[in-house]
This record gives sequence, C-alpha cells and structure tokens, in this order.
Amino acid sequence: MQKQRQTTAARIRRLKGQYRRKIAIAVIISLLIGLVGGFFAGRYMAGRGADRTPAEPVTGPNVTVASNTPAPKDAATPEPGTTETKAPGAEVTEAPSAAQTTQTAQNTETVVPFGSTQTVEIELNSDGTLHRTDDGTAFEKAVFDITVLRYLTNDYYMDTYGTTHSLKGTETGVEMKVLLKDYMGAVKIDPNRLNFALESADGVRETGYKLTDAEIQGKSEFELLTNVETVLYKRFDYSARVGDMKYLVVTAVTSAGEKVYKFELGTPVRPTPTPAPTVYYETLSKGSKGDSVVRLQQALIEKGYLAEGSADGAYGNMTVDAVKAAQKDMGLAEDGIATTDFQKKLYGEA
Repeated sequence: MQKQRQTTAARIRRLKGQYRRKIAIAVIISLLIGLVGGFFAGRYMAGRGADRTPAEPVTGPNVTVASNTPAPKDAATPEPGTTETKAPGAEVTEAPSAAQTTQTAQNTETVVPFGSTQTVEIELNSDGTLHRTDDGTAFEKAVFDITVLRYLTNDYYMDTYGTTHSLKGTETGVEMKVLLKDYMGAVKIDPNRLNFALESADGVRETGYKLTDAEIQGKSEFELLTNVETVLYKRFDYSARVGDMKYLVVTAVTSAGEKVYKFELGTPVRPTPTPAPTVYYETLSKGSKGDSVVRLQQALIEKGYLAEGSADGAYGNMTVDAVKAAQKDMGLAEDGIATTDFQKKLYGEA
C-alpha cells in the first residue's frame, strides 16, 4: 500500500510539472504574439499619423503663407475682405478670420458743384479734439451745412481795400456759408476743427490762414451757435505761378475715417472795369464857327478831304463837300453834317 501511494504521488508531481511547463509556454507564446501585434499596430498608426502631419510651408515670390501674425501694411497689401490676384501657379491663402482682421478706416472724396450745399460731419472728444479712432471713448457729433458763395481774387481785394489797407497784392479768399445743425452738446464748436485748404486745377494745395468772419481783418477765434447761419472767409496768399484756385477742400475726421469734400469755387470775382467816359462832340453844320470847326477842318486836311490852309474855322461849302466825301468813304449818309458819330470815326475814336 505504501508503495502504491508513493507511485501515485510521483505521478501527481510529474503531471503538475507538465502542467506548469505548458502554462509557461502558453504565457511566453501570448507575450510573443502581443509583442508582434503591438509592433505591427504601432507601424500602422505611425503611417496614419504621418498623413496628418502639417507640411512644411512653401515659400517663394508668388506664394503667401497663412499666419496668425498680421503682415505690415504697405501699398501692396490688400485691404481685409478684398481679393488678391496671384501669379499663375501660386498658392492662394484663405482670407483671415474676423478675429484676425483689424478694420481699416474708409477715406472718401466728394466733389461738390459750385453753389450746392453739402452736409459735413465730424466727431469730437470731450476736450474738443478730433475723435479719430473707435476706441470706445465717448464723443460728440457736429454736423455742418457748407455752401461756397464767392471766390474773391487778389484784384478784388486790391480794388476794394487797396486804398484803406496796406495790401501786398497777394490777398485772396473764399466766402462761404456755414450752418451748425441741431447741436446740443457741451463742446464748443470751432469751425477750424474742419480742415480747410485751397486746391488749383493742377492739384497744388494752399493751406492759407484760419477762418475769419470778415473779408479782411476779421475775427478768427469764435464759437458757432447751433442753427445760426454764419458767413466765413478762408484767406490765402495768391501766387501768379500757381494761378487761381479751383476747389475749397474740406477734410472731415471721424472714427470711420477721413471724408474729403472738394467744393468748386465757380467764376472768380474780379473788380468791374471802370467804363471809359462817354465823349460827345458838338454837332457841326454849314454856318458853324469856332475852335470845333478848326479841329474838324484840320482832321479833314490830314485825311486828304480838304486842301492845305483851309482850316479857317468857318463851316462853308468847301467844308460841307469835304464832310460829304468822308461820309461816303465811311458808309454814312452824305448830308454834310458833322455829328458826334462822324467826328469819332474821323478822329479814330470809333
């Protein structure tokens, strides 16, 4: 019995040993399978990850590379929202998002016909300075109606004020009507907050002097009252080289940008020439005598209608015949009477 038990125990030990070896082999095989599977799975995932890796940026003269950093502005940089034309074969970059775009102020220019009224608007900070940027600070609007009335030339100033003022002969100005519309703010409105200049047909600009309330020696520091029309003058120095100006240029500043208005100046105002005094001559006819007859006879002698030495101051038959001959050559009625018109023609005044 004892021997049989020993045999059975030995057999059990062998079976346990075999079982442990099989378990160990199964574990090793499982580990090997896991390692091989993990290797191939890693290679597969690495391949897919390579497809999603961003390519290196392509650079070149005709290629734009997208970036979160805004490029510096210059003349070749398109405004946000515009379409940029690329050279053939160049890569096109998507427009930046709203978060990446800085809004650029819009500048406009308007030509105003002479005599027309134009509404002009500016924005002012609480200290009266121009409100140029949309930075969230409070501001007040000032709205003006502007009409150009006259362009006053240097000749006009010399003719009007030359005897009462010491002028240089270069004084010139523009007369305009300005109306501050429905303003109820606290800031005092000085029209010089608008930028005024004069411009010639060739584009030459003259800044000139401050606005005044008179053609000459006017006040330049004043406050406009709401809904009260005010006539103002913009003076500048006339240059014969530049010539007459064509536009009054008004630049209005708001946080949305600058708006330029070119007011046509119309026909320059010049002094009216003093007409020559009207000359009347005494009508002379047969029987007239005196110095007037002598002058008439001398003129007839010079023209060859009377003989030398005939100027005796007596309007006789020879003078009548001479006058008729002259009238015939002038295309006038041949009546022998020396009227004012006849004498003007004879004397070369008509």
